[in-house]
Amino acid sequence: MNARVLKTLFLLLVRDAGRRKLPLAIAILAAGLGGALVLSTIAAGARARSAFNAAGAGFDAVLAARSSPLQCVLSGIFHLEPFIANLPWDFYVRMADDPRIEVAIPIAGGDSYEGIPILGTDAALFEVAGEPERWRLRRNSRLFDPLRREAVIGSVAAAETGLNLGDHFHPAHGPEEGGEEHDDEYLVVGVMEPTGSPADRVIWIPLEGVLRMSGHMLQSPDGAYAPDPDEEIPEDMMQVSAVLLRVRDTSSGFSLDQEWNRDGRDATFAWPVTRLVASVVQRLGGVEAVLRALSWFTVLAGFGFLFAIVHHSLRERRGELATLRTVGAPRSVVISIPFLEGAVFGALAGLVAYALHHVILVIVARYVRSETGLDLSGGGFDPTYVTVAALFPVCGGLIGLLAGLGAYRWQPTELLRRSG
Repeated sequence: MNARVLKTLFLLLVRDAGRRKLPLAIAILAAGLGGALVLSTIAAGARARSAFNAAGAGFDAVLAARSSPLQCVLSGIFHLEPFIANLPWDFYVRMADDPRIEVAIPIAGGDSYEGIPILGTDAALFEVAGEPERWRLRRNSRLFDPLRREAVIGSVAAAETGLNLGDHFHPAHGPEEGGEEHDDEYLVVGVMEPTGSPADRVIWIPLEGVLRMSGHMLQSPDGAYAPDPDEEIPEDMMQVSAVLLRVRDTSSGFSLDQEWNRDGRDATFAWPVTRLVASVVQRLGGVEAVLRALSWFTVLAGFGFLFAIVHHSLRERRGELATLRTVGAPRSVVISIPFLEGAVFGALAGLVAYALHHVILVIVARYVRSETGLDLSGGGFDPTYVTVAALFPVCGGLIGLLAGLGAYRWQPTELLRRSG
């Protein structure tokens, strides 16, 4: 097939496409949208798995009130669920002094600001969390003073609430937006650099701040206790919502699991975090598979529409086909017309899919980051892109080939009679 023939075929393709702009655009858009959904589902799923696995911030276990291990991880690591109950301070001390534990950090929750969770903790959290990369603060920021009403806020929390260095705010009671405000006023002294973890969507304050928050009552065997501002809180009155832990080794993890979960009933030792997160990701895998299947149905529908357009186009050009057959054009030339059409239209659908999937990923990443703090914006090259991209022109060409083979069976005399 020489250059002149190819030029002629291309001109025929352009002319025919101009006649069917709307249906052709709809078919390409439908196939491209389906492809975009397929690519987005694959990419978002891979990025979500990576983000979930990295969300532990260097902690591989959580000790919290008696509940399911997954509940402990969702509240202690991801900050997506409220804490079931509090633990006595002694539980944290036991963990901090346990030789099987490398790091133990207490956290206490129950309050929020504009829907963003407020967690009390020790400043040591910022020295050990975020491995392999430490959490960093923005310029002119500093950690809170444990004895003052000061706060360090995550990057997402800062963006959503509008809080910045030097701003003041009043925490609200409860994890949901709209709770009653406390009288306590806090000063923002630090803003975190983005970490891509749930910590970005948290307001961090001193642990003592949560325990001494106006309206909070500490529970003890002797009844409720309201801390006096001028007195130190007795340790038997102090409470934490959870303890973030880093276990020294696997044997220590098994030993602690036996001690707290099998022999004891006072709290839940959720370990290892990666396995529990993997169970969440596995559950999401079923949803991902369904979405992917539905996306492929959309692709098939688009290509089915494209086949109908190419076939109808051939029927309208019966005279041209008959003329080519009459003058002795070989079958390859006749079939090349619909084949080229299908391949080019399929390639256009692939380009649409690639462009739309980037838009979808940006929207999904922004939503997930706003709701969880997880960063899905990363992700390198995925070989699946090449496979899906190659499928579109190939499928389009096959559709055109099928339509061309069917058209070639038409008899030239019959074609001339009908076209005339």
